[in-house]
Amino acid sequence: TPNTTLLMGDYTAIQIGSCYNRGSILAEGSEAEPIVMRSRTGSSATGWLGLYFYDACQNAGGNSILRNVTLSLPRNDNLESYYYNSIVLDNVTSERAARYGLYFQGTSPTLRNVDVWGSANIGTYASQSSPVWTGGRINNTGGAAYQTTGCGISTLRDLQIDTTPSYGVYADGTCNGAQLYNV
Repeated sequence: TPNTTLLMGDYTAIQIGSCYNRGSILAEGSEAEPIVMRSRTGSSATGWLGLYFYDACQNAGGNSILRNVTLSLPRNDNLESYYYNSIVLDNVTSERAARYGLYFQGTSPTLRNVDVWGSANIGTYASQSSPVWTGGRINNTGGAAYQTTGCGISTLRDLQIDTTPSYGVYADGTCNGAQLYNV
């Protein structure tokens, strides 16, 4: 529901799916009234653990959509996805993560107008993943703005990368790469 704020307690997480349950979430705010998930304490040092999409059995997972959602102040990553089938992030903001803003493992999400800022480590990390990202911005990360590793091809289009002290886009490995269009 638009204009909803979830204040998450210390060391708590929202997990979508498991090895035995496909699980999915449909979180749709509006541009004027986004859904906000953030630390109750207002600090990433003692904050919540983030939003986890999980399907370690690799049996296709569920289908989830986050639209007009802000994820804020986790003590780890704002969003992690492990071998989850289908995630669409549309007009999502990831802010002030203590580690990674977004972390994908064996997942090929669709991202539209996604902003990641203030991550202490890497803005977005994709391992064995092939995300397609159109529009948005990665800003003020502690390490690389976007890092890809393992087999997978990242497609980044119309993405603005600002003020990172390390690499803008970093491809690490022998069978991965990045297709960059107007980045």
